Amino acid sequence: MGLASALLAALLQGCIVTERESPSDPGGAAVHRSLSAVYDVRLDGAVVGHVHEYGSATSPQGHYYSVRNRWDQEVGMVDERGRFWAHRPHRDTPEHIGSGTLEEGVMRLLGLERAPDIAASRGR
Repeated sequence: MGLASALLAALLQGCIVTERESPSDPGGAAVHRSLSAVYDVRLDGAVVGHVHEYGSATSPQGHYYSVRNRWDQEVGMVDERGRFWAHRPHRDTPEHIGSGTLEEGVMRLLGLERAPDIAASRGR
């Protein structure tokens, strides 16, 4: 039994799993994006959500859109490449759920069955 125990111990010590995360551009500087516009999302005249547009003064491509429900809770985002990212409870990172236009992303993130009207907010 001594040899079997020694082999098992040696095998278990060899099973080490490491995970490492690194930024996609380790030499790049952080980009500050500030709120540039707020839009209401309306369906049949009722406000069903909001879209906050964030942009970078130094990069015209650096825009993203925070999609929020009617209680102004962020449910996801649409990035500058048209990818939709949904925030999921108890998860550290958002889930990629599709790609397309801002309108399509808002529909998917808010669970709407048809296209809403997205217009500049009057109350903010």
